[in-house]
Amino acid sequence: MRKSFGLIVLLSGALVAAGSGPAQADPVKFRIGWIAMPASRAGYLTEKPDLLHHYNQSYTVEALHFSSTPAQLTALASGELDIAQLGYSTLGAAVENAHMEDVRLIADELEDGKPGWSTTRFTVLKDSPIKTIDDLKGKVVATNGIGTGLDIALRWVLKKHHLEAKTDYTDVEINFPNMKSALAEHKVDLISAVLPFMYDPELVKIGRTLFEQGSETGPSELLMWAARAPYIAANRAALVDLMEDVLGMQRWYFDPANHV
Repeated sequence: MRKSFGLIVLLSGALVAAGSGPAQADPVKFRIGWIAMPASRAGYLTEKPDLLHHYNQSYTVEALHFSSTPAQLTALASGELDIAQLGYSTLGAAVENAHMEDVRLIADELEDGKPGWSTTRFTVLKDSPIKTIDDLKGKVVATNGIGTGLDIALRWVLKKHHLEAKTDYTDVEINFPNMKSALAEHKVDLISAVLPFMYDPELVKIGRTLFEQGSETGPSELLMWAARAPYIAANRAALVDLMEDVLGMQRWYFDPANHV
């Protein structure tokens, strides 16, 4: 499986070292973005509330679904989201384009392409005449959003084969759950198959992997939790509790004794 839960808490040590801060009168509600399970912990963070020792005491969670990391960046910039999933591409856009110099990474969510783990499968139909990357010239390719880590990786791979977006192929946005039907109905020629959709029996039956992201680009940070510095400072104690609970939850899910 993909390294979906490789939490590298970048903030926790600094938070604890700085102290817990003043007690919160009411639980802090963290609005956390998520895209697809199982790569997004916020989507099931409260599925087993008994694992979250500080939930309803120092914090609560509102998990908000988004189709892509660029959509989450917009929500973070407008104050509609407290903790966003950003990728290597949207982190750069936050600083360079949106001038959000106060954005901070607080945890790792998903690393794609690590050897021995799963990676994004760029998939075509089994009976497609597309046999090589070069055959994508003049075709329609789909990612979950323009500017996402998957989209940038796909564009980079195609550029190595001298294929330019808009000139040599068409790049469209499709939500992950709709990728299979778009491919089956010949609306697109290639889709981005991620966990768990890559194992959909119907997609396995009709689809064929043209190439994998990891083999073409190597490891990449597709998803990281990000928040803005003022928000972190104002809710430091609750963030420490959230991170502690997330780590505890991960240990429970990783424990083979809890696997069916």
